[in-house]
Amino acid sequence: MLGSLRLSTSLPLNRFFCKCSERRETIDMAKYREAFSRRMTMAGLKPHHRIAMGVSGGPDSVALCVLTAGWKADAQVGMDETTGCIDGLLAIIVDHGLRAESKDEANCVRDRVSRMGIKCEVARCEWSSGKPKQGHLQEAAREMRYNIFQNVCVQHQIGVLLIAHHADDQAELFILRLSRNSGVLGLAGMAFTSQLFSAYTHCDESSTNHGILLVRPLLEFSKEDMYKVGNLVFSFVSDKCSYA
Repeated sequence: MLGSLRLSTSLPLNRFFCKCSERRETIDMAKYREAFSRRMTMAGLKPHHRIAMGVSGGPDSVALCVLTAGWKADAQVGMDETTGCIDGLLAIIVDHGLRAESKDEANCVRDRVSRMGIKCEVARCEWSSGKPKQGHLQEAAREMRYNIFQNVCVQHQIGVLLIAHHADDQAELFILRLSRNSGVLGLAGMAFTSQLFSAYTHCDESSTNHGILLVRPLLEFSKEDMYKVGNLVFSFVSDKCSYA
């Protein structure tokens, strides 16, 4: 199975897999690697670029970690001597602080992703005006999350952010917008690439004029694909961590 990932021997391969991985379903990683590499090329990205990823610990973002780390490894991108992690790759884990267990879950995700050789940063939301109410929870959390993504990218001088939206997310969004009578532009769904600009008055001034290239390289993968790829590494924290 290690051979199927074709990862460079310079990477900490023993940290990529838990002991139970041998019992898991054998999958053809070559097709996933090739599709992922093709999408990254379409976005104009190269393995030596400094890249951040939004990581929640669910199957989507774990698969994104596996594929991005493998993509860099295939190009023989080295290790950061200071951190011992893959050079130019950062996982941003947002603790929204909306549930009592969110801090422990964020730290658990950090520890697991770190064992894959990926540098992690956990950022906690500060709700200066109070936590959002139930009816606006996901919208407010998303705004805060993307604000944090941008600020962390600026702090680390990273110009690219990968998000793990996949084909099932795209289909769900289409159905949702169709039910709301969205126009043609709304029905177009999520863009493969876009620019992330700060739109929040509470942002740090240093980030307001920085655009981050946001890329969704998994849009041609299904949710089932995400589970297959992510299961090479570990079981998942519930998807609720992505917004709570």
